[in-house]
Amino acid sequence: MRAACFWRVFEVGALYVAHYLNNAGVFEFNPYEGKPIKPRHPNAVIKSSCLEHHNSGIKVLSNPGFAPAVTNSSDLIHYPFEYNGLYYGAVNWCYHCSVYYAEEGKPHTGVDLAGAEGTPIYSLIEGKVWATSYMGNKINGYENGGKSYGRIMLIKGNNGRLYLLAHLSKYKKAKGDSVAPGEVVAYVGNSGESKGGHLHLEVFECDDTIEKGQIINTDANENIEMKWAGDKVIWNRTDKRVNPFNHTEH
Repeated sequence: MRAACFWRVFEVGALYVAHYLNNAGVFEFNPYEGKPIKPRHPNAVIKSSCLEHHNSGIKVLSNPGFAPAVTNSSDLIHYPFEYNGLYYGAVNWCYHCSVYYAEEGKPHTGVDLAGAEGTPIYSLIEGKVWATSYMGNKINGYENGGKSYGRIMLIKGNNGRLYLLAHLSKYKKAKGDSVAPGEVVAYVGNSGESKGGHLHLEVFECDDTIEKGQIINTDANENIEMKWAGDKVIWNRTDKRVNPFNHTEH
């Protein structure tokens, strides 16, 4: 009888500890899981290629890895997804949506998550920062001659995925830092080819057979506009890119 009571107390204690650790953000989590997600497609005429996602929503089958979030619920249009006291950014543009690049006829290479400039970007997974850099010719916004991803961060997840966070304003984590669920890694910006504050997020397959040296060029960056950049990104494997919300979809 005493043994049964002991194990019951142990079981309850273990469940309490697990619940506490989960609320503390120790475990990986996905604030979008099980929730209806419809891309906002702001200020756009919705074309046939995007009607399915626009009308029916995105089916969340994978953890996107990173997302902007705020601590108050005063703007549920831009931050509608609540999880453990934080409100995570809406999806402005979905993966492969052609509306965003309609003029050039190119599909969107990631997802755009809503976030005002300066909004913290939280990690939903475990990993390590592989690089921080600047891709483009100007630090100004799109209307001022900006180009490409702007200020970026590359994070290698422990799940065999590589995450590219683009258009950042500044970094919280540095190259070589470990990343844990619930930690702030960077802040939303408008650098590079961007028309307003948001997080552009791309995800790539990147298992242990792919080494950092295949992706990052650590030679000195000759672009004077990028003199503050640490590493220069040289890898952009389209065949390895996956949908951030469905890692089985290329």
